[in-house]
Amino acid sequence: MRVPAIGRFALRAGMAIPQGRIRQEAIRWAVRAAMDSQSREDFKVLSTLSSPDFEVRPEPRLAALLPGVVEDSGLLVGAEASVRFLEAWFEVFGRFQIEPMEAIDLGGGQVLVLNHLHGEGAASGITLEGQEEAELVTVRSGQVARMEQWWSWQEALNAVGWGNS
Repeated sequence: MRVPAIGRFALRAGMAIPQGRIRQEAIRWAVRAAMDSQSREDFKVLSTLSSPDFEVRPEPRLAALLPGVVEDSGLLVGAEASVRFLEAWFEVFGRFQIEPMEAIDLGGGQVLVLNHLHGEGAASGITLEGQEEAELVTVRSGQVARMEQWWSWQEALNAVGWGNS
């Protein structure tokens, strides 16, 4: 999908619909569009779907791979900071894809997205195939306000109270 306005509309509409299948499908569509846009390095979608005060808390182990890109607080504030993080990430990984596997609607404007990451280091040749990654996305007024990331699905499920531990 290359039309950010449609993505914003789907996100806003999906979150406004009461719980049910139509809401879940709208959320899945918006998540897939956003992840697909990131995988093809089209960061305009991220900027369009994000609120002006958008915050991202990258997984600390991933942020450590990009020294100097993430503030000492561990937060990226604003869509521009997030785009810089993603651009730096794509410099490290020449080939990279985010594959959303499941979007769990937690209610209250929160969706937990369970992804698989696929990629190959541009210089190192190190590959990621099916690496688990999860993102808790908070939507406010039809825009993404916050995103928190984990390196494993179990860590994310535990953090939102859905895990076994």
